[in-house]
Amino acid sequence: MPTSPPSIKETYPQVFNENITSWMDSPYAKAPSEFDMCLLVEDMPDRWFEQSFGIQGVPKPTLRRDLQPFQQVTKQKGMGNVIRLLQYGSQLTVEESAIRYGRHKEAFQGGIDMIESAKTLMDLVGINLYNNGTTLDAATDFIENDGTQRAFFSTGHVREDGATTYANYSATVVAPNIDTLYSILQQGFGMLRDNVGNFINMGHEYYIYTPMNVPTYGRPADQIVQSQTDPFTANRAVNTITANYRLTHRPIRNLTTSTAWYVAIPPQSANFPFVMKVGKRPSLTPMEAVGPLLPTAMVTSLMLDFGVGKRRSPRGIYRQGA
Repeated sequence: MPTSPPSIKETYPQVFNENITSWMDSPYAKAPSEFDMCLLVEDMPDRWFEQSFGIQGVPKPTLRRDLQPFQQVTKQKGMGNVIRLLQYGSQLTVEESAIRYGRHKEAFQGGIDMIESAKTLMDLVGINLYNNGTTLDAATDFIENDGTQRAFFSTGHVREDGATTYANYSATVVAPNIDTLYSILQQGFGMLRDNVGNFINMGHEYYIYTPMNVPTYGRPADQIVQSQTDPFTANRAVNTITANYRLTHRPIRNLTTSTAWYVAIPPQSANFPFVMKVGKRPSLTPMEAVGPLLPTAMVTSLMLDFGVGKRRSPRGIYRQGA
């Protein structure tokens, strides 16, 4: 595994320069975390993996007479999923004499930076569910009713009862606009059905996620969310989509696509599909001597356990663009 050598006093020659009046540790403001904007985050402190399976709904009643037997119905099974925790860690080792004789102690206080690096890792792993969602992931993608394992974003998901298909993906490359949003919200989310064909209420609150590196997507998304009038018409027509839906735009740095954007129900919703399970949140051990075998080495360690996965079904997130 890649590693770095311990920090010795020669690593920080500046701290011995008496002409330096201050040392700026982590001088830049940190970007906000993104994994908790785009995933449902839950603690899982008591086991290494979560396995779940859903059942929902029964077929519709059939016409009968008093003397006829009742139709026997059975709940329809859903999709199984497994989310496994993975363990991550890093360690900072500093020569004790560097700390003892260094004038500027900030050079050896790496805890904040280690926590920031852990947050960045969680962002990368979490947002990759979106980045890689059109590619089959044999470990976590759902096996659907016809026995086929499909990528999370697909134009042909098979409903659990096998009666029909539905899509949460369009490969058409187009910037956010009101007509496309209406199509996604009404034809997509509005027409979704459960395991046996009952219509689902996906609510009226949605998030629009755009890649921050594509401002031509971010600007129209902001215009849609913030304008009382239709920003794409010359006659200043009413922006009816914000009258019917509560929309929030979130530009995401870790989205790597330059041709796609996403619409999703809020991550706090009960049926949101992308989940991060956290066993041990980023935690640091105090910087202290390694022990009697190496008393002049000061060590602090970072540990965290988390895993990401998909739960319930591909419903809840729609990808627009290749």
